[in-house]
Amino acid sequence: MIPEVTSKRRLEIWKCLDFPGTWTLCKTYFEGRAFGDPTILFSKKYGNWLFVNESDDKFGDYNSTLNLFRIDDIDSFTLTPHKLNPVVLDSREARSAGDFFEDEAGRLIRPVQNNIKNIYGHGLLLCQIVELTIDTYEQVVIERIKPKFKDGIIGVHHLSLGDNKFVVDACYKVR
Repeated sequence: MIPEVTSKRRLEIWKCLDFPGTWTLCKTYFEGRAFGDPTILFSKKYGNWLFVNESDDKFGDYNSTLNLFRIDDIDSFTLTPHKLNPVVLDSREARSAGDFFEDEAGRLIRPVQNNIKNIYGHGLLLCQIVELTIDTYEQVVIERIKPKFKDGIIGVHHLSLGDNKFVVDACYKVR
């Protein structure tokens, strides 16, 4: 488990000893650096990767940069930084918004927060990962999910898939 611990300014890897209640901290990374939305990609095609959004400013901006780290050994959690980090430098497409999934066409999809119009999680993007190696990264937007699917919703910022159903975090306008 990799909880989001931005206030500690590091990345923590926890191991479960007895699910669900007993966990132990087994490794820390990046002391002094603040990361948000750590997400792991396990892929037969692309290998194992850690996707993280880093803030290196006093404002806590986790929206603008996406860094990748190849997981060379999952047991020891050995990491190699992507040669192009940050691989995305754009607040409209950088911040992760949930776990990866494959669509019906077999495409690898990365949910992304679309943070525009001064609204955190204004919308979601579904990006297809087209290319991913230690030297390259390419994602293409294939779908835009705007907060217009229910009255009163002004933002959505996370998407999860379970039992063939999507679940979305939403922000309602306070009346």
